Parts: sequence; C-alpha cells; structure tokens
Amino acid sequence: MGQEIVHRWFTEKRKYKTETPKSIDQITEKSFIINSCKLWTEDGPKIKAIKEAIKKKETDSL
Repeated sequence: MGQEIVHRWFTEKRKYKTETPKSIDQITEKSFIINSCKLWTEDGPKIKAIKEAIKKKETDSL
C-alpha cells in the first residue's frame, strides 16, 4: 500500500502549478517515485514526459 500512498501524494502535489525543473535531479521526490511502477520506470512514459518538458523549456529559453 505504500506505493499507492506515494503516487497519490505525488499526484496531489502536482495539482498546483510548479516550474519545470532544470533536470530530473531537481525532483526531490525522485527516490520515491522512480522505478515504483511500470509508468515510473527510468525509461517509462512518465519520466520521458518530464525529460521532454525539460528539453522544451531549454529550447524555449534560447
């Protein structure tokens, strides 16, 4: 049940607009969320989406 609690907490936290991090390393919760399920594997869709958002932010700021 711990995994579900972490995912719910992370989802709740994401309701509030936050700035896109400059890297995955800036996500303080990464130790709890990465590799916690198939969606959050290191090469899974959620991490890919975050990496794409980071890349887009870098491109937009140029």
